Amino acid sequence: MNSLLDKLGVLENQYPDLAEGVRESLMSLSDVLHSFARQRMRNSLINEWMLQVREVVYDMEDWIDGDPSKAKLDDVEEQIEEFKGQIQGARDRCTRYGLLSSTTPSTSTTCPLQDDAETRESVAMDPKLLHGEAPCRLVGRDEPRNVLVNHLMVQEERRKVVCIVGTGGIGKSTLATGIYRQLQGQFSCGAFVHLGRNPSVKTTLISILKQVMPDWHCEEYLWNGYNSEDMEAWDEKKVINKLWAFLKTKSYFVVLVDMRSIWTWKKISCALPNKDKFADRILITTCTTDVAESCCIHPSDFVHPMERLSEKDSKTLFHSKVPVSEQHRLLEVSDDMLEMCGGGVPLAITITAALLSRKSACLPPDQCHSTPQWMRKVLEISYDDLPLPLKSCFLYLSAFPGNRTIKKDHLIRRWEAEGLIAKRDGESLWETGESYFNELINRRLIQPAFDDDNDEPTGCTVHGVVLDFMESLSAEENFTTEGGKLKCGLFPYERVRRICLDCGQEDEGDALFSSKYYCSLEQKSREEDSTSEESSVCDQDKAISLHLSQVRSLTFCGDVGRIPDLLDHFKLVRVLDLSDVKRLQNKQLGSIGSLSLLRYLALGGADVTELPQQIMELDHLSTLDLRQTEVNELPEFKGTGKLVCLLANGLTIRGQGGGMGEMENLEELSTVCLGGDGSLADNVAGLVSKLMRLRMLGVRFRITYNSTAKEAERQGIKHLVEEVGKSNLQFLFLDEYPHRLLDLLVDCWSHVRPRYLRKFELRLDWLLCPLKVPQDISFLVDLTHLHIGVSIVDAEGVSALGGLPKLVLLKLHSLRPQHVYGLTGEPQSPARLSVSSKDGFQRLKVFWYVCEHGAWTGLQFEEGSMPHLRRLLIDFQSSEDTDHFVLGIQHFSCLVQVRATIYCEPTSTTVSAAETHIRDQVSQNPNNPLLEFNRKRRGRLVRRLGPLSNVKEQPSAVIKIRSLDDWTMMIEQDNKLLVIEFTASWCGASSIIAPFFAHLANRFPDAIFLEVDIDDMKYIAEAYEVDGAPMFLFMNKREVKDTLRGAHKEELLEKIQLQMALLVDK
Repeated sequence: MNSLLDKLGVLENQYPDLAEGVRESLMSLSDVLHSFARQRMRNSLINEWMLQVREVVYDMEDWIDGDPSKAKLDDVEEQIEEFKGQIQGARDRCTRYGLLSSTTPSTSTTCPLQDDAETRESVAMDPKLLHGEAPCRLVGRDEPRNVLVNHLMVQEERRKVVCIVGTGGIGKSTLATGIYRQLQGQFSCGAFVHLGRNPSVKTTLISILKQVMPDWHCEEYLWNGYNSEDMEAWDEKKVINKLWAFLKTKSYFVVLVDMRSIWTWKKISCALPNKDKFADRILITTCTTDVAESCCIHPSDFVHPMERLSEKDSKTLFHSKVPVSEQHRLLEVSDDMLEMCGGGVPLAITITAALLSRKSACLPPDQCHSTPQWMRKVLEISYDDLPLPLKSCFLYLSAFPGNRTIKKDHLIRRWEAEGLIAKRDGESLWETGESYFNELINRRLIQPAFDDDNDEPTGCTVHGVVLDFMESLSAEENFTTEGGKLKCGLFPYERVRRICLDCGQEDEGDALFSSKYYCSLEQKSREEDSTSEESSVCDQDKAISLHLSQVRSLTFCGDVGRIPDLLDHFKLVRVLDLSDVKRLQNKQLGSIGSLSLLRYLALGGADVTELPQQIMELDHLSTLDLRQTEVNELPEFKGTGKLVCLLANGLTIRGQGGGMGEMENLEELSTVCLGGDGSLADNVAGLVSKLMRLRMLGVRFRITYNSTAKEAERQGIKHLVEEVGKSNLQFLFLDEYPHRLLDLLVDCWSHVRPRYLRKFELRLDWLLCPLKVPQDISFLVDLTHLHIGVSIVDAEGVSALGGLPKLVLLKLHSLRPQHVYGLTGEPQSPARLSVSSKDGFQRLKVFWYVCEHGAWTGLQFEEGSMPHLRRLLIDFQSSEDTDHFVLGIQHFSCLVQVRATIYCEPTSTTVSAAETHIRDQVSQNPNNPLLEFNRKRRGRLVRRLGPLSNVKEQPSAVIKIRSLDDWTMMIEQDNKLLVIEFTASWCGASSIIAPFFAHLANRFPDAIFLEVDIDDMKYIAEAYEVDGAPMFLFMNKREVKDTLRGAHKEELLEKIQLQMALLVDK
């Protein structure tokens, strides 16, 4: 309603006489709607009346957005009179049925929290949830956990299945997560997968495959040339065969959460080998006893019924979720609340605690008792307590695909496009939407999701019980429609407004357009003869088209290669989300340009390479997401300047702004590619100076690594940094920024720096790391997120980083080699790096330390260091000295999560000692942080240089050695690093690595890349003891500094980076 009232001004300006009285009538209806929406209990008549009014509002907004000025005056007059009649009819029905008189004090609320969001302040997130604290601790579950662990670890060399069965929200997933973390290191490999409603078996098996073999993309020889992109194209049988082939020689531990179908279990079970002499284990959670018993058919399998918490444990959990300041106030009502929560169900207890933690929250006394529908009752009360705009935002979560993480930025931008965010004075829609997101987390209605590069949540997940409630409520109010109903012919009475369509295979999920109905829809115009069956199908197709004709929000999943023409079926779409779909072709994008009302278009992850001109001419388009696509240049911009958010991976800006200077409303631009074949720095600087509303900018630097940067390029970057300093930016992201140009940031911002900067993320280039942390980095006082790699981490470097006053996240990568030689030529001893309270880091919340060479740069945290650290991530190579790699974890008073990733050989015996030492320290921490261990194959620590499996061919800078004279001349280059590939024409691995080797030769022009055929140049190969291909030598001053055997792309990149860094340092 608020969105319609905002747009009504356009109609009033164009037709003041015809539109007279419409606003007053709508506002009168709005008041009634608000009063009904605040009721805790509504009868069916009120619900039906509200649904009818909502449909009228939708129709009016669709008509106004369609630009009535293009229609004849008589048609406009007729339509307005029709809308007036519908509004008056709604008012008459409200009076006739006495709906207003049915509102009694007992069924309505007077909580101030129910006021609209405009009158409320922004909500800050609960700090306990902000940095990854588990939403539900294992309270009262020690005994069942021990029982399950004993069953899983019993000495039995065969596959064993253990099932946890219990009602929704009782804590099955939390218990399974704790067990998985505890036992993960006891098996060769493991996987944790969430299934939920209508899971795709193939997608589930691919997820298991990627987890049990995390470095599989580097093992081409095991997969016959297939890469990660190929995997999605495999059929289900091929995925099963590949997973079986890998697991048949490994012991595995697989956790399958929320199994709802016996059929799903049978198909997944086929891919998990049941073999002798291997203690393989599968842990399943389910709400259905029949499913549990069908999974556990062997005598040694075990079904564990999940019991509710005891009264004592329920109180413990309840008080752990309530702030200390509120516990005394809630002491008297906690017993009644626990009874209402179904007597010991963790999810209900957690949501109720979050609700009652709000001083303004109201709870009807007649609701404080257990009922057969206790879980739904708790959710209804929590939902009723939401502010009105937040109710719509909560229900909108059901418009996303189930069983997936919903990205925070996607969610908020779609809220904006749908008009669900109420405007607040002095606050942008993004800021208001962010407060909505935080509020839902604080109320435990959604669970925060994190990634390693942020200190705040980047997305959310929805518990299965909450999702079922949300979808039920959405269906009742016709807010969203489940795609499966259209496939099955279970059409809702109302028209579909928001829907998510799964276009996967016919036997996977709710596929609509992969079914026979879509095929007939495509072909019916060409069919002359029709049987009775075809006639029925045609009627079905017409019904589908009718119900989809008024869709406002449309999300596709899976294979969209056969979706219908968007113009023919979805003319009123405002939100179109095609993120991560398969087989989307450039030619299919043409019809999108005709969706005149489109406001949000997401193509991220789709296989598109260019954008049609029509899309840039859409009048209402406000968000365009092209991330993870190959689109790097936009057509000429000819729109009306309503674009607010433009997201991509390395856009190129031609000329002075490339036409983007006309996007006067643009607030977010990320990322722009600078250098190489991308944008010129001066062009980006000019754009920043023109876009006065720009609040977020991301720039990716692709500077060629010549010995010295061109002066013109340096001056251009200086110009860009100066313009950023004078801008109104609030968020700045600089990716792969050259460390040699760090002085430009320091010098320029010492005079004028951004006044409103809230987040400044700097990721320094990793191709040529400096020897030590640059000391002048401490002058970047606005820096909040830093990724930096150096050869050596020393005390001075730690002090410089600790002096950054606003730093909240630090990823520090140490490339120090196994032996560092002093001035006398003698190798120095390993040194442990100590961090104390004197080193600063007063705001640091996330510390990620990556060490290439184990104990050569170990860590020791003194008491009082990093006082606000909440997440500690450490990656290191396993060696004989790494059992004491890190010390002092017990001193972090705010720590909530520790993750240790140890890179080792499959047969390593030193990993267990390192894990035990870390586990002992974590157990001594009074905050009882979560602990997670990962083991990965040695040599995978260096960040990847883009997608390694998709390197495009380019003019090669590789020099082929054809004679001994050529060889002698090239190795005389004393001031250059020589990277020599010994190859053979008959070697398949040499052919696979060749494009990547050529790619690296272009990326590192300061090094010399040579190719030597071991058959043609046998004497050279024999002189350097080369006995196979491919083999790589790294030479300088006629000495071999390092070698590499095999076509291992990431190890090759790692060794080049390291040798280049050492050469530069010298």
